[in-house]
Amino acid sequence: MQATERLFLDLALFYNDYIRLLSLEPGAPFTETSPPPSHTIVPLFLRNKMTAEVRGGELAWEWRPIATWRLTGSYSYLDMNLAGAADSLDTTTEASTEGSSPRHMAWIRSSLDVRRNLGLDLTLRYVGRLPAQQIEDYTEMDVLISRRLPQGFEVALAGQNLLSPHHAEFGGGGAGPIEVERSVYGRIVRRW
Repeated sequence: MQATERLFLDLALFYNDYIRLLSLEPGAPFTETSPPPSHTIVPLFLRNKMTAEVRGGELAWEWRPIATWRLTGSYSYLDMNLAGAADSLDTTTEASTEGSSPRHMAWIRSSLDVRRNLGLDLTLRYVGRLPAQQIEDYTEMDVLISRRLPQGFEVALAGQNLLSPHHAEFGGGGAGPIEVERSVYGRIVRRW
């Protein structure tokens, strides 16, 4: 919706009802003697004994308070509810799937033309926790200072994840969480 000449809003809502989703069903354990030593095998079978209701939405917006300044952002909400069928023995898929996507995410970006050829972009973002991966929520900020040059060139200095030296974003399995570090870099771009 174009609310005003300088304000644009976009709202998207969804609801999905799934049946016969993948599940991991344990089989009867058995013992093998070869190769030595003797060991117990607990087989897992891929079956389709999960259901899910998934709902959520996103609100995105762009506002131009003045011609040289643009504010954009969004907020997303996700609610997942998985359940096993009555005869399912799967005890892991529900919690691991529901807890591997953030329930809340939000970001806001300020793009300002400081002068005719000099730009400053600031982005602040929030990502909710991932309980199944033991990842806490985090807030981070990125900064980009750019200068447009003749013949389509642009030089820029960027800083990413500036609010902390590092933060975990993914569980990473047995190797532990995968962390993203603070970084600063330069770039040269040519557009034609």
